[in-house]
Amino acid sequence: MQITPPTPAPPERWKRFKERQKRRNQEQHSFRQQDQGDKPHKAPQGTRERGGELDTVA
Repeated sequence: MQITPPTPAPPERWKRFKERQKRRNQEQHSFRQQDQGDKPHKAPQGTRERGGELDTVA
């Protein structure tokens, strides 16, 4: 299935957007399959990842 933007957007911008989307999907899937990757997409609870973006350490 091919998804095209509703308005003619700059191709390189659109391409970059699609790449980012694809990468995000791959990150999520790889996290589900193996929790011990280099950098899991979602850090397990009780850890600080990405400079305190996710800080569940009380």
